[in-house]
This record gives sequence, C-alpha cells and structure tokens, in this order.
Amino acid sequence: MLIRSQDKTALVKFENIVVDLKLPDSLNVICWSLQDTQRSGGYFILGKYSTKEKAMKVLDMIQEAYADAELIPMTVPNIGKMFAKATASKENELLAEAMGKALMNKMVFQMPEDSEVEV
Repeated sequence: MLIRSQDKTALVKFENIVVDLKLPDSLNVICWSLQDTQRSGGYFILGKYSTKEKAMKVLDMIQEAYADAELIPMTVPNIGKMFAKATASKENELLAEAMGKALMNKMVFQMPEDSEVEV
C-alpha cells in the first residue's frame, strides 16, 4: 500500500510508519522512515495532528486501509472470473471499470488534514 502525505507532495510505501511525539513544536506527527535514516533520527513527515488522540485515530485509519489493501490480491481473481463468465455488455464493462478504479483507490491512503479527523 502507498501513503500520500498530508500536503500531497510525497508518496511512500507503507513500511516504517511511526508516531513521533518528541518534536520541539509539540505536534503529534506521523512519519515515514527508511531504516538507515531511522537510526540517525531522520524522518519524513507524512502528517501533523493537534492531539495524540487524532494521531492515533489516523494510525487506526491506516491500519484499516492496509487490511483492506491486503485483501485485494485475494479478491481480484474471483472478480475476474465473475466478469469472464458474465455476458458482454456496456453495463458490465462500465461496472468492471468502476470496480477497478475503486480497488486502485484502496491501494493509496491519503493522510487526512487535522481538521478532518474526529475523535
């Protein structure tokens, strides 16, 4: 799964998500880190949240999105078989296209703004 940063300027793989509560500006930050930079304290900020509860809520959202994304490889073959057996029609073609787009959207998690997170 990919994660898009809050400011939409970065796209990173799911690995190495951390919450850093030790930054000087006292914000609760969700970061992404390569293992090499993590050792030296280097992180890339994906999102900043006004409270620890909001940051934890976003981590819950990421967890749910990741679980959904992990199910996709298991469901796509069955969906493909279903459409292969279906009668060829414009409606089925549009449905298959819509399903494909929906599945692709599940593969990228957009970090929400602080104001969009309700605890």
